[in-house]
Amino acid sequence: MAYSLGLSPSPGEVARLNDWLADVFADAAASPSSAEALRLCLNELVANVIEHGYPDGGEGRISIAIEPSDNALAVEVIDDGIAFDPLAAPEVQPMNGLQDVRIGGFGIKLFREASHSARYERSGGMNRLSFVCG
Repeated sequence: MAYSLGLSPSPGEVARLNDWLADVFADAAASPSSAEALRLCLNELVANVIEHGYPDGGEGRISIAIEPSDNALAVEVIDDGIAFDPLAAPEVQPMNGLQDVRIGGFGIKLFREASHSARYERSGGMNRLSFVCG
């Protein structure tokens, strides 16, 4: 069974995402480790899409689809925000001390560590990111 959710590009939608994920994980009997990895990935991805994909706010669409299978969760995130390929973003460099502290980039690092089989494409004005957790 596949699960899907539509969100608007509003920061309050992250809470709605988490409520929906709790229901999906319970219904799909997802393993705790897969569920936590996916929750972290989607929180980071959706927050970044809202903040950077729609910098002036306004209208937009964010769609999430989850397909559970064999101890894994296949996911697709689609949005009509500004084009951005998280797979092509540069790696965050390790910090050597407080002088190196910077904001940004760690959500992408987390996503890369918690997911596999990731693919991105920009088509028809839409960002499409597919990946597997678990």
